[in-house]
Amino acid sequence: MMLQNIRVQALDVDDLIFGDSGEQTVSDR
Repeated sequence: MMLQNIRVQALDVDDLIFGDSGEQTVSDR
């Protein structure tokens, strides 16, 4: 369960940094 929680947190951080679709935000920048 701990590993799953860490994965979920990492995905949340990705969403905050890159937004829904990382590729679009990266190309935007």
